[in-house]
Amino acid sequence: MVRALGLVALLALPGCLTYGRTKGAKTLERGQVELTWQPGAFRSDETGTGLPFPEGGGVETRFGVREDLDVGIQYYVLGMGMDVRHRFVHRGPWHVAVAPGMGALVQPNLLNTAEIFAMEVRTPLLVQRDFNDWLNLSGGVQLVTRQRLALALGGVAWRFEPRFGGGLRLEARRDLFVFGLGYDLLTNPIATKPAGVLSLDVKIRTRTKEQGNAHQAKKGKPPKWP
Repeated sequence: MVRALGLVALLALPGCLTYGRTKGAKTLERGQVELTWQPGAFRSDETGTGLPFPEGGGVETRFGVREDLDVGIQYYVLGMGMDVRHRFVHRGPWHVAVAPGMGALVQPNLLNTAEIFAMEVRTPLLVQRDFNDWLNLSGGVQLVTRQRLALALGGVAWRFEPRFGGGLRLEARRDLFVFGLGYDLLTNPIATKPAGVLSLDVKIRTRTKEQGNAHQAKKGKPPKWP
């Protein structure tokens, strides 16, 4: 696990605060751990060319705290973020959750080097539909409020940037590995074009008790957990 953490930390080097925040609504079980790398590309009026601009997306470590509650910590080269996901509806294959979070990063905008700091608050509402044990589809709406601090004549200036939108994410799981493909679209009152984010996330997730015992049984060994 330590080697894996070191590897994904290197993958986070191009990371920035991303608008791609749609995730599943199903929370981790207590004691379960998940490690995620989420690269992507965004397109908006900020790029100036209309072409997609790559973003590293950073690395996230997620911990199951208790039933229906987990916590995620996002790591960037020069910043961090955190969110708390609470599932308040679970009916059969359906899950509904909220995942408020915040993040901060030093010098996040390579398109405008005058900006030296950014912080944001996110308030997504998430819905997930499980098709089977290995495939699900998630969707959500979210409000992202970002504050940017930039160098200006005579000092510094704050720029407030609210965005609202939503996204979809398709997830497939095979044993410990989870793969997700998502697209988020957000806009604000002053933008000429919405910001679109296409993201791929790769996760390594520890097994639940049931999955661990099933894995032991498959190998002909007794269960580890009661």
